[in-house]
Amino acid sequence: MVNMKTKYKLLAAIVIFILSIMTLRFDGWFGIGAVVTFPLIILWWIDLGRELRKAHAKNKPKYFLGLVMGVPQALLGMVCIAMGLGIIGWVIYNSFWETMPQYSGSFLQVGAGPGLVMTGIAFVYDAFKKDDS
Repeated sequence: MVNMKTKYKLLAAIVIFILSIMTLRFDGWFGIGAVVTFPLIILWWIDLGRELRKAHAKNKPKYFLGLVMGVPQALLGMVCIAMGLGIIGWVIYNSFWETMPQYSGSFLQVGAGPGLVMTGIAFVYDAFKKDDS
């Protein structure tokens, strides 16, 4: 059975996000609700999709809904992979071929590139697997 709390948390976060965006014209402070709930929507969306894939492997409609909910997670993972490879490629190009005027680092400036690639691979892998075992 899917955890009912996750569904209600996701629904509440979506409602607060929409209301925050709608009330921004009255006062800018209402934007705090959108800033806080946007990452929560992403996290609870991933959790609910994982729960649907895990708990309802035999129930085809709910399992399919879990797979559909994994698509945005896989897209996020592919964006992370692309950004990480872009950072790594930029550093390698500037270190070994031609140093661009905008580049002020060295080969050790790879930074978050490998971390983004590994996180993206984990997101894509986790987006469609059935259970955590």
